[in-house]
Amino acid sequence: MNTAIKGWREKTDRAETYRAFRRAVDTLDFSTTPNDSATAVQIERIIMLKEILDRLDLPPYDMIPDTTEVSKKDITRWTIPDTKIKIVRIENGPQEGEFLFSADTVQHLDQYYKRIKEAPYKANATAGIYEEIINGKNTAYSFERRARFRLRPVDTSSPRATLDGFLSSVNRAFNTIMQVRSSHSSMSKKEILKAQEAAEDLFERAIATLDLRKVPEEHRKDVGIESVLLLKEIIDRMPLPPEDFIPDAVMVAAQLALHKESSGKAYQYHWRFPNTEIEIVEISEGAKQGQFLFSAETVARLKDFYAQIKNHPYRPNYLAGASPEDYLPSKQSKGFYKFYISTPGILVPQAHFLSGIISSLPESFKKLYGEQTLWQWVALALCLTIIFFVTYTSFKFIWLPAKSKEKPLKNWLRLLVPIIIMITIHVFVVFLDEDINLTGDVLTVVFGGGKSLMIIVSAWAAFAFCKAIAETIISSPQIPPQSINATILRLGSRVVGALIGAMIIIKGGQRLGIDMLPLLAGFGVGGLAVALAAKQTFANIIGSLILLFNKPVKVGDFCRYGDQLGTVEHIGLISTRIRSLERTVITVPNADFSEMHLDNFQLRDQRLFKTVLQLRYETTPEQMRWVLVKLRELLLSHPMISPDPARVRFTGYGAFSKDILIFAYFYCQDQNTFLAIQEDILLRIEDIINESGSGFAFPSQTIYTCRDEGINKEQGQQAEAEVQEWRSKDQLPFPDFAEERLAELRDSLDYPPEGSQSKRPPSGPSTPLTKVPKK
Repeated sequence: MNTAIKGWREKTDRAETYRAFRRAVDTLDFSTTPNDSATAVQIERIIMLKEILDRLDLPPYDMIPDTTEVSKKDITRWTIPDTKIKIVRIENGPQEGEFLFSADTVQHLDQYYKRIKEAPYKANATAGIYEEIINGKNTAYSFERRARFRLRPVDTSSPRATLDGFLSSVNRAFNTIMQVRSSHSSMSKKEILKAQEAAEDLFERAIATLDLRKVPEEHRKDVGIESVLLLKEIIDRMPLPPEDFIPDAVMVAAQLALHKESSGKAYQYHWRFPNTEIEIVEISEGAKQGQFLFSAETVARLKDFYAQIKNHPYRPNYLAGASPEDYLPSKQSKGFYKFYISTPGILVPQAHFLSGIISSLPESFKKLYGEQTLWQWVALALCLTIIFFVTYTSFKFIWLPAKSKEKPLKNWLRLLVPIIIMITIHVFVVFLDEDINLTGDVLTVVFGGGKSLMIIVSAWAAFAFCKAIAETIISSPQIPPQSINATILRLGSRVVGALIGAMIIIKGGQRLGIDMLPLLAGFGVGGLAVALAAKQTFANIIGSLILLFNKPVKVGDFCRYGDQLGTVEHIGLISTRIRSLERTVITVPNADFSEMHLDNFQLRDQRLFKTVLQLRYETTPEQMRWVLVKLRELLLSHPMISPDPARVRFTGYGAFSKDILIFAYFYCQDQNTFLAIQEDILLRIEDIINESGSGFAFPSQTIYTCRDEGINKEQGQQAEAEVQEWRSKDQLPFPDFAEERLAELRDSLDYPPEGSQSKRPPSGPSTPLTKVPKK
């Protein structure tokens, strides 16, 4: 060890220094020492042992058992006279059979060092090495200790370690803050901020000794700081128990083993601060399992404990003459809690921009009223006023004017309102918490209320955002605003927005500590009641989904629904609106509309033309044949009639007529075009009937008061002669035309007819379908 110390001091031959240090470390059993693998722990323990040995009167070397004596007498342990320092033989492990300073000795070296550090050094001792190594700024120990201080939390391996770490952390933080308070005028801004950072790190270590699992996540930082200060105020008014009365890790393990041996069961270890209900308990589950922390019940009751003892004087300095190793740190932080709740910022007021302003206020503004100073109440009132003003202004100058705008601009403008409100609330809640430094129940109300409003407004913003996205998509030319697709997009956006909003509220409520299970159960029961009451509404929604996926009609389609006709104008989530032929608007529930027989005229590719010609009984068979041929030629040659099928058949004898059925399809969709083509066909039919010498029969009785001229015999003879000619040439087109004749006739007729004002019939709402090309 002397070689290692010499190398440290002279900074020479670092390799030999390190090897010497490792040889010294290998003589200690660190098996029960917390963080035994850390270099800083090993350095600290071995330096403390060196400091102790440099002050002890060690026996001569010939009085210390050597290898021969150990083997002869089977010695397994040896104690330095008049001390508790033991050297024992290791019974198992990689160092089995070697003699090392015992694990119990290494674990308690800090206590032994406290008892002897005031004793004088022996001759040739390495005096002051502990201060050089441990408190030096550029040693390996100080470097690792600073890193470990930032990364490793306070030791909570036993009630003693927890209480010691808590008291040490708060005392150091108090000293740092008070040092800045007394000398901030001579400190730079950088130094003050560094002190603020150091104080925050120390408070984080102190907070780590508290079980805050029952504190809502959003409140843990503020509750942690206040709980640390309240607990310290309470302990500073109570007598401290001797250190040996507070269980360490060895005592805890022994008591647990004894309890398990006697009862056969394990139990949760706890230790109570004498004469109080403050408990340090072992955490049995979760991320901190095995740690000893101030219990959650203790944290919850700290305000009550403080209220009972705050008028009690601080603990007298009766430990001034006690040995430092007998008690945990006994220094008090008087007035720390009151100082904290009455100053701006967190912990170090001088690091905050409001410090100068607050210090210049009259003393009347610094008096406490309900655990807050007057200036804090004034700041709270101003912040609430600003939040109300911003909310009012947002509604007046953004929400209301947006009503006159078109979608989706209207939706995006209205989305700004919850965003502005949410940002405003967040800024002022943080300001009141971290800058104005509200504390206690006032902070709980302000922070909880502000966060609750932020959660609700965030859910509102999420819902409005989904609506704005949907309206932006619907505004594209591909989606008619009143179509079923637009309706479903709106429905989907509202459902998604509602789900996101519900998730925000549930997660936010959980972070605030609100038990959401009863609320969700209430929603479940309420939802069932609403579902039963709104059964028809849900049926209509399902009907709208059926219309979406089946798409029997769309907006703008002319259709027959049931026994009525009309044009679809809007397909909504609940109902469909149809413009009737009378120009009235009929609203049909989607549940009923989806179950109707829907005849969509807009989807037909052709229009049916079907009529029965009733010719007089005087029409001869040859005339009938001529008429049939000419009518078939008419259908086959007309460019707006589909040739397949295009039927003209003599179908029977009526009561007063010979009946001819005409059946064909027009190349059109809309009614106007259909009527134009039908008009042309009917006129041409009438021409053919007149040319045949026949005529239309009348369903009436005729009383002749004069001689009946009858039918035109000359024209009848001409028709009969032509039919005879067809027969003689084997060209009689019955029952059908020959293929050559069909090809010759197809699209040969002039349509529109010669002399028409237009080359094509008037077009209606839609363009006629292109005719089927010739084969």
